[in-house]
Amino acid sequence: MHSEDRVSPDDFDRFLEIPSRDREPKKKRSPRRSHDESESEVEVEVVGEAERDRQGTERLGDAKPETEPKFDTTGLSDEVAEIIAGLRKSPGSADAAFRALSFIDPTLIPECLDLVTSRVATELRRVRILVVDKNFVQDRKLFLASNIKGMGLLENFDENGRPTRLDYTKKSYNVTRDGKAYVVVIDKLDGFSLGVAVRAALLNRIQSRRFPSGIDHRRHLRAWWRAYYGNVVRAIERQRS
Repeated sequence: MHSEDRVSPDDFDRFLEIPSRDREPKKKRSPRRSHDESESEVEVEVVGEAERDRQGTERLGDAKPETEPKFDTTGLSDEVAEIIAGLRKSPGSADAAFRALSFIDPTLIPECLDLVTSRVATELRRVRILVVDKNFVQDRKLFLASNIKGMGLLENFDENGRPTRLDYTKKSYNVTRDGKAYVVVIDKLDGFSLGVAVRAALLNRIQSRRFPSGIDHRRHLRAWWRAYYGNVVRAIERQRS
């Protein structure tokens, strides 16, 4: 939303592009399968399902619930309600809905802020996030999805560095061609929650480094997002005045 922060339109469109092989993932697709050709240089870290079970991994609070709650669209605009329906319909429609959410009309962002903590299940199995935080990658060999400001707590590790809580199956990252942002790709075989999908898409849409200080997004997601959006809106208003 702010010109100083946004990466080039070409990079944004390229990394939100949905490869044809991802539209309808096969049910028995291995989590170790490589990405498409455009991401061949991305470093990938994979945590196998068997290994997670062996370590007693527990689901995160916003992981896909065993009993899927009903979603009430009362008070939502038709466009947002349609996007949510697409996210829940099928893997193919979920990919298209995620892209639509990443380009959503800015006037509809406020109502999306109420969805950032939703645990409602979706069919979205891959999110691509443009991360404009220059300090995101601290260790190339062990980069954390939870370090993406605004995404919340997606993993925990014990004192020995072993994962105890993960809300994804595989993650990888690269750098945009203009060098202004990271591109993070996160996969989850059984689909992300609506909250994760909304958070990832809004980061793509807003693309601002005006992160709020004093609020930990991993503990206070809703408050963080309202403060973040407020910072961006005030910056735009100052530019216009």
